Amino acid sequence: MKHKKTVIFISILILLIVVSSIGWHYYFSEPDPFLSEDMIIDQINEHHQLEVAEIQEIIFLDEQHVVVFFISTDEMYAQAFWEWQNNDWLLMGHNAMGSYTVWNLNESDLYLIWNVRPDPTLSYVEIIGQRERQYGTTQGNNYYYPALQLTKRIDVAREKYGVEEISGVWKEVIVDLQQTSDQVDDFLTISSPPTEVTFGWVPYGSNEKILSVDDYTVSEFGSRFGGGIKPILRLTEDELQ
Repeated sequence: MKHKKTVIFISILILLIVVSSIGWHYYFSEPDPFLSEDMIIDQINEHHQLEVAEIQEIIFLDEQHVVVFFISTDEMYAQAFWEWQNNDWLLMGHNAMGSYTVWNLNESDLYLIWNVRPDPTLSYVEIIGQRERQYGTTQGNNYYYPALQLTKRIDVAREKYGVEEISGVWKEVIVDLQQTSDQVDDFLTISSPPTEVTFGWVPYGSNEKILSVDDYTVSEFGSRFGGGIKPILRLTEDELQ
């Protein structure tokens, strides 16, 4: 009987070790080498019905997040996003609408990503982060958040595509707004979280004036997104605060 119990105990222990090893490999193993260009093209064609004409560059944000810049056969300048999940490289989506994206990898690592179709009328682009003024009463307490606008200029005539980590004031504001606020001062009790910063982009010509939709047209073709990926949509002049 004692021998039988020992055998059962050892068997259970071996089973636990095997299951733990499989789980560790599945969830915590080092990422495999990234996909070949042929595999990248096949996945984009299959999942997004875009025929790739040229892969411009492959950029790693970190070991588990990759951006692929590419041009389609119908001259869409686009980005595709992969993340290492469940022991595999998963295609998270693509953006061909413009094409500007914010990728929030976690609470504090945010990246601005762009790939812009060349156009002689386009000189530079401003990325705008906006939050409308917010005030009201919740649970008997008054709250107020002032309007906010952050601006970043990208010289797309020189930097047609790229990745830039969002830092400084932008990062501080965005990260703060991701967290619930519960501040008290002499006048107001702030007990409602502020609305998030929304992003937009605005194209400018060489005369420093905003280009109209007629002056500079872009594709409206995109896809579903996941994993903290948010496309940045174009703003018109009357949408600026």
